Amino acid sequence: MTAINKVFDLIEDWKGLPAYKAEPRIDWLVGCYLDQILYARYALRVTAIIPEFPIRVGTIYSNHENTDHADRSYKVDFYAKLEDGKNLFIEFKTDSRSRREKQDAYLIASRECGMEKIVNGVLKIKMVSPYKKKYGHLAKHMVKANLVKEIDSGMMASVVNNEIKVIYIQPKTTDLDDGFNEDDLFTFQNIAQVIEANGDLLSMRLAKCLRNWSTD
Repeated sequence: MTAINKVFDLIEDWKGLPAYKAEPRIDWLVGCYLDQILYARYALRVTAIIPEFPIRVGTIYSNHENTDHADRSYKVDFYAKLEDGKNLFIEFKTDSRSRREKQDAYLIASRECGMEKIVNGVLKIKMVSPYKKKYGHLAKHMVKANLVKEIDSGMMASVVNNEIKVIYIQPKTTDLDDGFNEDDLFTFQNIAQVIEANGDLLSMRLAKCLRNWSTD
């Protein structure tokens, strides 16, 4: 048995356990193919991908501004930017039952705020966070993505396209999909087809795994 097959055999088995969380164990693999997945749907090149992108609570919910919760953050699994400048907030689910209305709500609130306010919110967190090194690393990615620019006094937002698309990658369609653009919903059957086209063992085994989970 190859190491690749052993890894996927284990995760498929362990995913059946009640407390095992598959998403953080496999999201990085899906992230490796994210540019291909998005290109197959939108025919646009991906210019930036940032995982666990923070959404400042006080930015999207004004009633939390000036409270202890203001500079806390929700995290969207992936931020991606397309070559036309469009901003994507992507949530990845390995179990359809893990979709939550609360999560949909803050993603919709983020979309309504627009990208410039979201970026300014991240810069506010960066100023107060004790994790200076990690937020500094995030800031470098945001500079590369042309979301911020460095100025003499620090950093400022430099967002060209304010639009945010909210995307779900999930095993199958759900009742919570109402209100979301069908073109922005990716099922595991959709993405497995894109991934397996690479033809290598890793791609084929990941595609098989995703297809096995497509009814979850």
